[in-house]
Amino acid sequence: MGSGRKPQARPPGVVLGMDGRRLDYEPLLGQAPAAVSDQALEVPPAELTRGQRQFWRQAAPLAVGQGTLTASTAVGFRELCEQFCLKAAIARKIEKLGPASKSADAYIKAYVKLAQRLDATLARFKLTAFGKPADQAASRRSAAAASPWAEVAR
Repeated sequence: MGSGRKPQARPPGVVLGMDGRRLDYEPLLGQAPAAVSDQALEVPPAELTRGQRQFWRQAAPLAVGQGTLTASTAVGFRELCEQFCLKAAIARKIEKLGPASKSADAYIKAYVKLAQRLDATLARFKLTAFGKPADQAASRRSAAAASPWAEVAR
């Protein structure tokens, strides 16, 4: 115990990569992210494709209303737009080939995986249904927690 080389303190800008080598970067210590208005978030970035920008315009106001699209989550929202457009492109390819054709099998597998991932990403931004309204579920849980014997007394 206590043998071996003693650890050395590193300055706060030094990060080691997976191979133990030094990675140079400029730390962003003390810098707060710039405030972005809700209206600015509803405007899609120019580097998106036409279909991605169209989806951004449709979904961004809903996500901003849910409070899930912020400046820090905009990168994830961009990924959501890409997933949505890729799923639509694969669906068009399956329709063109015909779902029963042998050549569409690989596209169908990719479509199913992408649909699951898209649904999870939509859920992250609260843009998909969860089966029942959240307010009703919360009120039922609080009523049940208030008196577990309420049903027996009826």
